[in-house]
Amino acid sequence: MADSGITIPTNRAFETKIAVRHADARSAVTASGAYVSHVTYENMVLLINEAFDHFLASTGDSKWNIAGSNIIVPKMEVEFKNEVKAGEIITFHVTPTNFGNKSFDLITVGLKENGEVCVVSKTVLIFFNYQEKRTMPVPEDFKKRYPVN
Repeated sequence: MADSGITIPTNRAFETKIAVRHADARSAVTASGAYVSHVTYENMVLLINEAFDHFLASTGDSKWNIAGSNIIVPKMEVEFKNEVKAGEIITFHVTPTNFGNKSFDLITVGLKENGEVCVVSKTVLIFFNYQEKRTMPVPEDFKKRYPVN
């Protein structure tokens, strides 16, 4: 599997555990006759998104109000490292990093119970004023919460 080059931060900002539900997995019989059942791409994105929600809630924020501002998500990159199945508990480490004037990267790393990395994602978030339809600076209150990684 090709490596995307996502740099994993050494200091994580937040950790949460999420149980993988049966609804998060898809089952099929392959062309060779093998039975497979694992989390699919679209459902892994939903689990990463849920970890982001937990991260924001831990500081009293939400996607609709991060330190008094809103965001848009123009890009998300997800790299699968190991198969994930229903019933597993994934520990997600969530870390904002690479702060710019109006944006930052959110790195999310998923670990299986045995410690193996199963997924790494990088989400680019841009602060945005929906009323004025323009980007805006990263709120200093948000930026100062997180050490440089």
